[in-house]
Amino acid sequence: MLAEHVRVSVPELRRVLPDALRVHGIPLGQADAVAEMVIWTAATSPGAFAFLRRRRTRLLWTPRPRAVITKRHPGAIQIDARGASLLELGQPIFDAVVAEAVTVGPTEARIHRTYGDLFLPYLAWRAAGQTVEVTVRKTTGDEADGGAAAFEEDALVLSAVATDEPVITPPAAYLDAVRDGLLLEPQDFEFINAQFEMLRVPTSERSRSHAG
Repeated sequence: MLAEHVRVSVPELRRVLPDALRVHGIPLGQADAVAEMVIWTAATSPGAFAFLRRRRTRLLWTPRPRAVITKRHPGAIQIDARGASLLELGQPIFDAVVAEAVTVGPTEARIHRTYGDLFLPYLAWRAAGQTVEVTVRKTTGDEADGGAAAFEEDALVLSAVATDEPVITPPAAYLDAVRDGLLLEPQDFEFINAQFEMLRVPTSERSRSHAG
């Protein structure tokens, strides 16, 4: 019988999770950064690992969706995420918004056709570390497009303003997790290990003899 929870150290998650995310289609160059976002989110609120488990099929869509800026005006941009999750494209999208706020000034960005709101606190904290304060609200497609109803789905509205100092101190819950480890639901722990093992086969005498 599985235990109620499994305690896993953050260093161990940092070792295993990037490869598990690659099985989900996250590119090699993004996997470490996305893994850190998942760990931070899991430490501060529930659901990050369950999101990976429950959304696996949708996350594996091919070809990979790529966000595009569909409108740009001074102080305002609109981004179509084309169905991609914030797990995959949240950091590049927020980087674009941060760049606008730093170079142009206060910016409002409307992000359409995305999901994974649980990662927004991390993305806002990461932006604060880049000297940009980002506040988030959700609105309907009609309101987001000035009544033109360009998109049926809800949109995220990001208001970004450059600040004088970066905010780099992580939440206390994250620091606690780094010290004590994270408690994972048994099914999430089993799932992450299974994904990891799909990419990293345990070493055996047979695998050594066939190497190279």
